Amino acid sequence: MELADSVVIVTGASRGIGRATAWALGESGARLGLVARDPQCLKDLEGKLRSAAVESLPLPIDLRDPGSAERIVEAVHDRFGRCDAAISCAGVARWGALLEQDPGDWREMLEVNLIAPLALAQAITRRYGAKHFRQLVHVSSVAALKPLTGNGVYAASKAALRVAGESLRQELASLGGALRLTTIVPGLVETDMTRQLGDSDAQRRVDELRAKFPFLEPSHVAEAVVWALQQPHEVVVNEIVLRPTRQPV
Repeated sequence: MELADSVVIVTGASRGIGRATAWALGESGARLGLVARDPQCLKDLEGKLRSAAVESLPLPIDLRDPGSAERIVEAVHDRFGRCDAAISCAGVARWGALLEQDPGDWREMLEVNLIAPLALAQAITRRYGAKHFRQLVHVSSVAALKPLTGNGVYAASKAALRVAGESLRQELASLGGALRLTTIVPGLVETDMTRQLGDSDAQRRVDELRAKFPFLEPSHVAEAVVWALQQPHEVVVNEIVLRPTRQPV
């Protein structure tokens, strides 16, 4: 896929992996639909991208809201006339013992981490069809491969995204179109999520790992996204797993 002059939606664009991905895509010549809940962070990002001659549309939208996926797709189409790819980076992690957690936290993680990327895929294919859209990218987590005490539902939401994504990939392939799907599975990344877990025991364990080895930077994940997008039309990278070299699990 040629990124120059392409139109790409990025969710979770205000910080972390999403922000780094937006920058990497912008530097490659893409025009961007930027989705996040924080309007001020989006405005700041849009201004900095404009200074770098990158065209973008900030969309302060809560992905948990009914109809949010359709609003995103229509807003991007109205601004740019098309959409070529969508990168689902938005994620929520609520750590804590399963026997003590608020089920409301579980619902939020499932809504943002699982339902929102699938709803966006559905809205896109309904708008453009599988034959006229290029690529979906879902950002999962190595927690999907190896859950730990305290992140059970987060891990389950990311594992479900991988499983549903593979089912979706098969569905798209059977349609005979050009739409590709890639799942990115990063390990520990230096973001607000790993710095502010909201659970003292989990934070202690993660900080102990941070003291032993450097985590991935969001730019490392963004580079993987760009690489997957830039593969030839007839090639789809189904999944990329990347960890810090010294991450044990």
